[in-house]
Amino acid sequence: MSLEPYAPQEAVTDFLEDQKEGQAKNTVQNYKYALRPFVDFCHENQIENLNDLTGRRLKEFKTWRGKQVSLTTLRNQMWTLKKFMRYCQAIEAVPHGLPMKVESLVPQKDGNDSRDEFIEAETTDVILDYLEKYEYASLRHVTFLLLWRTAARQGSIHALDVDDLVEDPPMLKIRHRPDTGTPLKNKAHGERNVPLSKEDVEVVKDYLEMNHPGETDKHGRKPLLMGRSVRAQKTTIQRNVYTLTRPCHYGQECPHDRDPDECEATTYNTASKCPSSVSPHSIRKGRIMYLLDNDVSIEDVSDLVNSGYDTIKQYYDKRSKTEKSEKIRQTMPDC
Repeated sequence: MSLEPYAPQEAVTDFLEDQKEGQAKNTVQNYKYALRPFVDFCHENQIENLNDLTGRRLKEFKTWRGKQVSLTTLRNQMWTLKKFMRYCQAIEAVPHGLPMKVESLVPQKDGNDSRDEFIEAETTDVILDYLEKYEYASLRHVTFLLLWRTAARQGSIHALDVDDLVEDPPMLKIRHRPDTGTPLKNKAHGERNVPLSKEDVEVVKDYLEMNHPGETDKHGRKPLLMGRSVRAQKTTIQRNVYTLTRPCHYGQECPHDRDPDECEATTYNTASKCPSSVSPHSIRKGRIMYLLDNDVSIEDVSDLVNSGYDTIKQYYDKRSKTEKSEKIRQTMPDC
């Protein structure tokens, strides 16, 4: 096969233009975001012609990108890269068989991935936009919104009552109530007030007005998150999150080339089998990392999420040594 020279950025631009004919606008935007790092990698490594790509160079890209993002994001971006490589192969811009080499590099999801997985802020923006438009003020909307805004543990969200929502100033009160069935992981030490925005409070109020059963539990408490007549259980919260974070649920094309009619992850009870779905803890981790990336101090994050300073620093602070140094520089009066 005779290859036609093709610069990486030019190829990506043409690919995105081609996808506009059959894909939703958000899907094309996601492709653009997913392929941007590949173009950057090519630029940094003097790859000016896609004809020169090899499986080894693609493996180098995977390793390079894997140091920057979560496993879930890496998986999704590698699937997008495979789709892009198929396009390039069809127009004779890359060696035949390269798309399959990309597929062999896609990391698999297994039980050992959880510590490394977190949801990206860009993904939460897309999900929240979807919820705002299609599932506004639903139980699923409020569950995801509060998990992201508060970075609280699943058990803390489960324990909330209607009276824990405060309008002025807008916040949630997280309280330890072991005698009535909702203890916190760190008991009384886990109690705190978590700030919300006025817009967040309005969403929760609309949920209470439009979709909340308005009932009390056997302890006389009115749970904030309720199913038909009982407090939303932790498994309910978990399954809602798994369901919502499947790309196909919030209007995106499947990044794993699965047929929806045959995919095992399309039901409420099997959503966790989707390679892209994440757990409530991954939302907590993603929010913590988002706050750190936006210069909220480790001390403040520790207070907000009720987790120790050392834990935050060891498991969540992924900033490079240079980024940490520059942040310190900003606080020093003589630098």
